[in-house]
Amino acid sequence: MKTAFGILLSTYLIFILALTLVLSHDNNQKNPSAIAENFQRSNVNNEDAPNFSSIKNTKEKKQAFFNYFAPIIADENQRILNHRKQLSLIKESLQNGIELNTKNIRHIDEYAKRYKVKPDTNKSQQLEEILERANAVPASLALAQAANESAWGTSRFARDGKNYFGQWCFSKGCGLVPKYRSANSTHEVRVFKSPADSVKAYIRNINTHRAYDDLRQLRVQAEKDGFVASGTLLAEGLLHYSERGHEYVNEIQAMIRINQLDSFDMNNQIGTL
Repeated sequence: MKTAFGILLSTYLIFILALTLVLSHDNNQKNPSAIAENFQRSNVNNEDAPNFSSIKNTKEKKQAFFNYFAPIIADENQRILNHRKQLSLIKESLQNGIELNTKNIRHIDEYAKRYKVKPDTNKSQQLEEILERANAVPASLALAQAANESAWGTSRFARDGKNYFGQWCFSKGCGLVPKYRSANSTHEVRVFKSPADSVKAYIRNINTHRAYDDLRQLRVQAEKDGFVASGTLLAEGLLHYSERGHEYVNEIQAMIRINQLDSFDMNNQIGTL
């Protein structure tokens, strides 16, 4: 009799456990972004990104990735737009015939150094060149490239180096050595202290490196034409980001389209200052 009771109790406990799992599964199905939202809330301020490899559901993994990186990208873009606002006020003063004071000249020189613009006694021209660079990068573009370059945050360089954009460095010991690097190559994949540092370096690279001058000119022309430059448009200026050239550009544009990443750009004020 005691044995029968034990069997009955065990059966009941198994039934309760199974019912709990089913209800939990149903809740996740009703709210597929629940896991992604939890990742965002618990990890966005940490130096370590979520363990994206642990998320087996593809939709949830993508959502977690976007939820984590979107606010980081937005923060960095806002910081740059704050620079742009200050520079635009100086430009407006010049256009109104107000001579630059010592403080304004110092600001121009500081931003020129930050955005890798050559010193120039013609401060008006120097200011124009800085404004071509001191601008936001569409979140849709940054998210698509981060996902592409890091295999949705699961690559070795993302996990071990917090590098989500495939950025290189060229001094020995500066980063991680690629396993399949050619014998004549000396580059390493840069290591960052945090994912946010990787985002910051990526946007700085897009805004300052001569390889992306075409991208910046597309952004400038969009502003002149009175519309916000989209990630899909600016992807045309990424021909030198990868050895795959046009194939890479097409892939990034497809990722933006398929994942509807332009929705992350809706509240951006890119090129409007």
